[in-house]
Parts: sequence; structure tokens; C-alpha cells
Amino acid sequence: MAGKLLNFSGGGRTSSEVTLIRAITFLAGVDPDKHQTYDDLAADAEDMAKVAANHGAIVVAADYADVMTAFAASQTAMAAVAASQTAMAAVIASPVALNAVVSSQTAMAAVWASATARSAVTGSATGRNALKASPLVRENTSICPTQDKYWNSGFGTFAFKGFLIATKCGNSDNAFTIRSVVDSKILTSDMQTRNAAVKNNTGYYDWLEHNPNDSYVQEHITYWAYYTTTAIKYL
Repeated sequence: MAGKLLNFSGGGRTSSEVTLIRAITFLAGVDPDKHQTYDDLAADAEDMAKVAANHGAIVVAADYADVMTAFAASQTAMAAVAASQTAMAAVIASPVALNAVVSSQTAMAAVWASATARSAVTGSATGRNALKASPLVRENTSICPTQDKYWNSGFGTFAFKGFLIATKCGNSDNAFTIRSVVDSKILTSDMQTRNAAVKNNTGYYDWLEHNPNDSYVQEHITYWAYYTTTAIKYL
């Protein structure tokens, strides 16, 4: 591609889309005439791997909402982005890119599936804050549907895949113990001591911030709970 002149005439495409596609692909070593739209590029696994691995290309892409929205909506594109430390660093560094990723169920599925991507977002204060602010965050307020249901009568379980964001028991006593998260790992004893809510505080405990390395849930959490006001937020 060295020495190839860039022709920015774009047929039916907008000039800005043409310019960006050609710039991104050229930097990544991909024929700048090959792809017609952001979606076209996002659907090409081989070329997306090149874009994701090239610092210059992915940094350019990460600054544009239209590009990152297309990438975030594509399983193919996000598989490449999530697998690349270079790409994930660019995503974390760009508010535009990070917002696109944490706002897309498709993108988050790729993040969950990649240890590289999970480490990037949970290992960064910027990434953790974006996860907490994601419109995809859900709340379950029925963790303990009946008072004393689980505290003295075995474990409760709640199935989901993603990040455990925050927990609370909604009572002055912190009677909510997460026993296992992160690929069904049994947590260490010091993390099991009614740690999932703050004593004398009825608000949420920021689990993601306090336990970033124990925030990914592959299948379910197990726990003891007591109060019907027990709740979690998860993504």
C-alpha cells in the first residue's frame, strides 16, 4: 500500500464516512478502496483484526461515534476489538468509544467473553466508572424474597453473566454475604464476612470498585442473605 494515492471520492457515501474508512483502513494496511461503509468494515473479521491491532488505526476509529457504534453493534468487529490489548487501550482512552461499548449488549457480550477486555475495563477507574454508568445496568431487588429465607437455610443463587456492580442489604446490619463469583470461584474467607453491604448503611456497596478482580460472573452468584431489602446491580 506504500505510495498508493488516496482518492476520497465516495459515490453514494458521505464524504466524512469515506474519509474515515479510507484513513482507518490505510493505517491498518488494508486496501482503502475495499470497504464502502463502517458496517462493511465491521463485518470483515480479517480486516477488523488488522484495525484492532494497529494503534494508529484504532485510535482514529475510537474518536468517532459513528464508527464505534458500528463496531459495537457487530459481533465480528467486537471480537477483534475485545481480543486486542491495543484496541481495548484505545477504547478506555476514548469517552466516545467507551460509551459505545458499554451501551451495546453485543459489545458487552464480547467483553465478557474476553479476559483481555475484562481486565482492561475492570483494571481502569475510567472503565469501571463507565460500567457503572452503563444504560445496560440492571437491578434485582428480590434477592431475598422472604425474610430469613437464606441466612439460616442454605445458599441463595442468582443466575446472570456479566459484572457485579453493586450490592446492598438495605438495613443497618450488613447481612448479605457473597460466597462465590468469577467463574464460580469460592471467595476468600475475608471476603465472605458479610462483605456485600456496608454495616449501618442502607445504601449500595460499590462491589466493582472494591473488588474489581472478583466482579466477573460467568454463570451465577451464590450468597447468604437475610433482609428482603437485599438487592444487587449487575451488567
